[in-house]
Amino acid sequence: MDSEKIGTCIPYNEFIAHFLQPGSHKKVEPVAGHQILDGPSAITHQAVHDLNMFQSGGGDCGGVEKYVRPPPSYNMFKDMPRVHSMQDMCQNVSNALMKTFLAQRGDHFVSATHYSNDTVGQSYGPAGTDAAFCGVYPSSVVSVDQQAQRQLGLGLNLGHVDWSRIEMAILCEPNSQADSDPWNESVCEDPNHARIVAAQRARALEQILDYARLIFQYQQRTYQFMVLFCGDMARIIRIDRSWIFTTHRCNYRDEAAGLKLTHFFWDYALLSASERGHDTTATRLDRSGPDAEVMRKQVKDLDPDDHVRAMLADTLDEQWPWWKLEVPDMERGESRSFLVGKPHFAASGVAGQATRGYIALDVSNPDGPPVYLKDAWRVVSDDIEQEGSVLKTLHKHNVQFIPTPVCHGDLVGQQTQTQVVWPAYHPEQEGPLKTHQHYRLVVKEVGKPLERFEHSFQLVGALRCCVLAHAQAYEDANIIHRDISTGNMLLFKNEEGTWIGLLNDWELSKRRDQQDKKERQPDRTGTWQFMSALALNDHKKSIRIEDELESFLHVILHISVRFLPHNLADAHVPQFLHDYFDDYSSAGTDHHCGTAKFAAMQLGFVGISQYNNESDGPDQLRFFCPTDHASDDPPESADTVKASTHSAIAHPLNDIVEPLLSWLSAHYILRRLERESRASLTTLVDGDVSQVLDSGFMCLMAKARRPHKAQDREVSSAAEAPRKVSTSSVAPDRTVLAERAWKLGSHTATLELFESVLSKGRWPPLPDRVAERKPAKGWIPRMNDQVPKVSFISGSRKRSNLESVSEDLPSPSFKKSKT
Repeated sequence: MDSEKIGTCIPYNEFIAHFLQPGSHKKVEPVAGHQILDGPSAITHQAVHDLNMFQSGGGDCGGVEKYVRPPPSYNMFKDMPRVHSMQDMCQNVSNALMKTFLAQRGDHFVSATHYSNDTVGQSYGPAGTDAAFCGVYPSSVVSVDQQAQRQLGLGLNLGHVDWSRIEMAILCEPNSQADSDPWNESVCEDPNHARIVAAQRARALEQILDYARLIFQYQQRTYQFMVLFCGDMARIIRIDRSWIFTTHRCNYRDEAAGLKLTHFFWDYALLSASERGHDTTATRLDRSGPDAEVMRKQVKDLDPDDHVRAMLADTLDEQWPWWKLEVPDMERGESRSFLVGKPHFAASGVAGQATRGYIALDVSNPDGPPVYLKDAWRVVSDDIEQEGSVLKTLHKHNVQFIPTPVCHGDLVGQQTQTQVVWPAYHPEQEGPLKTHQHYRLVVKEVGKPLERFEHSFQLVGALRCCVLAHAQAYEDANIIHRDISTGNMLLFKNEEGTWIGLLNDWELSKRRDQQDKKERQPDRTGTWQFMSALALNDHKKSIRIEDELESFLHVILHISVRFLPHNLADAHVPQFLHDYFDDYSSAGTDHHCGTAKFAAMQLGFVGISQYNNESDGPDQLRFFCPTDHASDDPPESADTVKASTHSAIAHPLNDIVEPLLSWLSAHYILRRLERESRASLTTLVDGDVSQVLDSGFMCLMAKARRPHKAQDREVSSAAEAPRKVSTSSVAPDRTVLAERAWKLGSHTATLELFESVLSKGRWPPLPDRVAERKPAKGWIPRMNDQVPKVSFISGSRKRSNLESVSEDLPSPSFKKSKT
């Protein structure tokens, strides 16, 4: 396994210089008879003061000044017994760490082992994740009964893992599995043994990333350290939202190397909370305190129709920590505080934007309505605006059906650092890593996911709102969204009690005048499952109206196949969802659109014949009403249909899906014909253009693609006619294609289509929503269909083809940017 593909290994001294911020450290004056070491053994003045105060009981020392003991001059790990059991290895490491912490005469941290897979109990975190390992904890976890064990220098056995309090995870591989280091580049000559070692290293990497994900998930962290012990070797690891750096592995039994490792733990215990990677703008709530009581008060005596407070109640989970989060208010020049519980939404993986969404209460208005707080590590670039600023611009231009910003801003001093260090160790590569800045945004509206629609009429109405918001933003505010997906559209009950759609998550939006400039990010922009096939096949493509309208179609299909009656058997839906939305095709080291989606865009229909066991089964996906009749009126009730049976009556949803597919198919065919024609032109002499291009068609396209309004103009390469050609003939088939493709040049045709179907469609009189068909635990594809194994993604997309279909599955995905 190539370590450079999943992280960067550097010498210990350089690692310490880069990531323990020695510039901010101050030396401690040596006490008589002791020597304070330079470099990594230096500690911050504030940490020294904090520890002194802690040792003195937190108050005035009565004139007797305490001091921090100097780092030990001996290797704490040198004499650890060699063992073959992971549990014994963890206990030995934990004992050595406890002796190190005791040698400081400070009570900040303890070490503990975890042996069992007990249920969560009083801890925080999912059951079944407690594989044997050890960790560093704050001393507050020590019970009275464990104090004696601690004073003897013995690591504690906590049994379970408290992911919300663990300071540092320490993974231990005994001597029997000493080759498990995922960054060990040694090659095994025996091919059979090499396969075993490769599997061990892959398992160790997965475990490291899974633990990192859990710590990020349950805590408010800017970065984190880990330590890996493999037999007699060890290395220190640092992970932030951009990349992984590790030290070169060292033999900790060697006196010099082991002393450095001892000093690292010594110094770590003396760092401030922010230097250890904690977000100091987040304060953990005491469950018995007044802030927690304010949150509980909001959800007492719930109104069954109050979906917002019902969502807040769901987040007040006793198995999760609750927080008070500070959010900058850029207009007021101050910070505001909000109370939150468990995240309402959390993006999977370790790297990237790591978006989390909370149902929040404003501390300044505790009895007021809940609001929505978005916490993310946004990409920093000259042409990327803060999402809150984008929303303010949209509201300035009276764009409808978008969230209303309350306050927002960057958290000062919370920015990834690994991308700064990376170029020095990869001089031959153009830096693919991005700078991520911690950012928070609060908006007024709290919606519910689009997939929680009650009836297809409500679903289509919400989608129409989102298309209109997209059109107004594009035409009036000069902004294109660039990330249309199911997760970026919400259902919201307005003041009149009507459910509407909201188009949110504008962090990847871009001004139209930047569309033809250099793309802001080197990898694809958007969410893999819903990106246009052309964008998936060209990661440098500028996103245009036709790409966004195609994404709206993919959203319709993704939700409708899961929740509405159709002619695809329920048993085949999981495979279809994988094939159409998650699948990919390979081209060298890159990944492109899967064949199912690309074929649908070319053919103008969604093929399902491959899922039929019968030769006379349906070959095109179509939607149907759930009963034997339909009505001209919108439905009055909206309960879930218990069975996915359907009648022969076509659903009005087809009247949206089929025209969109027809327009997109024409667009794709014309692009292909033009590309083939232009390629052929290179072999022709002047005057032979008419042999290749249908000149009448080219003139028609140049005219047909011209929007009704100047601000609607969005001409794709298929519609441009830079060359002068003869107009002697017209091919009718291409004329029809041109007329269809023209409808994607603006939002007008799509909006008219939605409005016509909503007003004239024969909607089912009874609820037509069926039970979810996507497996609750995700879909495991056949071995040939596995999504690509790429180790790191940073930045632009919240979900990708590299992630599992279900976000409920553990996904320790540190994935790689494409360059």
